[in-house]
Formats: sequence, C-alpha cells, structure tokens
Amino acid sequence: MLITRIGRAAPSFSKPIIIAASKGYKRNPTCKAVTDFNRAIEIDPAYLSSYLNRARAYKKLKSYTKALKDFEHCIQKNPEFKEAYYQRGILHSDRRHDAKAAIDFRAVLKLSPKDIKLSFKVAESYYRAGKYNKADC
Repeated sequence: MLITRIGRAAPSFSKPIIIAASKGYKRNPTCKAVTDFNRAIEIDPAYLSSYLNRARAYKKLKSYTKALKDFEHCIQKNPEFKEAYYQRGILHSDRRHDAKAAIDFRAVLKLSPKDIKLSFKVAESYYRAGKYNKADC
C-alpha cells in the first residue's frame, strides 16, 4: 500500500514497481504477476509495456478475453506497437483463429517489411485459415 501512495505522489517511483512486476512475470506468470501489473498500471496508466505484459500473463492463465482487451488497448494507444500486434496474433493462432492471426501478423509485417520469419507467419496463418490465395505473400 505504501508503494502505491508513493507512486501516485511521485510517478517517477513507478518504474521500480513496473520492473519488479516484469521480473516476477518472467520467473512465474501467475495471478501474482497480474496483480503486480495491475498495480503498475494504476500508478502509470500510460506505460503500455505493463498492459502488454499483463496480457501475456492473462494468456498464460488462459484468460483470453482479458488478454485480448489489453493487447487491443496497446494497439489503440500506439498503432505502431509491433509487439502487441505480434502477441495478439500468437494468441489468435494458438486458439486457431487463423484469419485474425494473419491480419495481426500482416500489420507487424507492414511495420517491419523485411522480416522473413514474419512473412512465413502471415502465409502460414492464411493457409491454416483456408485462404490459399492470400497465403502467397
């Protein structure tokens, strides 16, 4: 609780909380990681990496709707946030929503046009979705 009050009073103190939440997530993406990212977001709602990492934690916990909401928040706030598109594409791909995955991967490819591996991801997603004419990137 003290950390939250300090963070609100002095936003520069939010970075250590965000870093701690990120390290905790990397070690063990559990409900605790979500709680830590919730606190980080409360302190600094403009820091999109907290939303991205909370979305990853939600994905690990199979809270897909919440993960999608956070990925979409990142994309809405920064339409050039490649990692948010990519991670949302992975989520769609994992859930066999291949057409949606292809759209997200294509968005990343527009931002990084020379990424060969990403071109393959786009083609693979369209192929799995049965959209063979679009699979030829």
